[in-house]
Amino acid sequence: MRLVCALLLAWSAAALAQESDFDTDAARALFKRGTVQYDAGHYRDALGMFEQARAIKPLPAFDYNIAKCHEQLGELDAAVAAYERYTATQPADAGEVRAHVSELRARIAATLAPNTPPPSPSPPPPAAPSHRARTLTIAGAVAGGAGLALVGAGIGLGVDGDRQADALTAADANHRPFDSAAEHRLASDRAGEIALCTIGAAAVAGGVVLIVLGRRSHERAFAARSP
Repeated sequence: MRLVCALLLAWSAAALAQESDFDTDAARALFKRGTVQYDAGHYRDALGMFEQARAIKPLPAFDYNIAKCHEQLGELDAAVAAYERYTATQPADAGEVRAHVSELRARIAATLAPNTPPPSPSPPPPAAPSHRARTLTIAGAVAGGAGLALVGAGIGLGVDGDRQADALTAADANHRPFDSAAEHRLASDRAGEIALCTIGAAAVAGGVVLIVLGRRSHERAFAARSP
């Protein structure tokens, strides 16, 4: 595409030369100053000059120059808008400018595409416990459950023993004959209570230890598989 100055000189010479009022002179002066700034690479300053000139005399050529300045500044959306205002007047080079606008739209789309955030990676599935960890955990649960059952049975014997003791105490207070069988059952209940509670507590403790060991085994296996 030709330089901004060539287009505006050709257009403005015909359009501005027909008038010599104050607005036309001001627009012509701004055009010349804008052209100097554009040639010097001062595109922001040139853009300001051309926009002021267009506000005074809204010639399509000023839209073209404004579009060129925006394009040089990397403001492609604004450049496309200005080019489309220009082509809307059906200039002789409308087809060429529209083709250039299509190129700019493709560049805009290309710059927007990388900004689309990539999909978040799905979290890895939790690691299944190892065979050893699973075995220890199951054994611990079984031992703990059995221990609780034994402790419960021991407590039951203790309650029964308390009843036997109360009955013996009441018989003694009422001077009833001594019941050796009841005393024997009481002794058996107390011995069973102590044995069951002791064994049950040990089983519960062992179950807890096995469960803890299973958890640690699983954690070590998971750490070994982690990158």
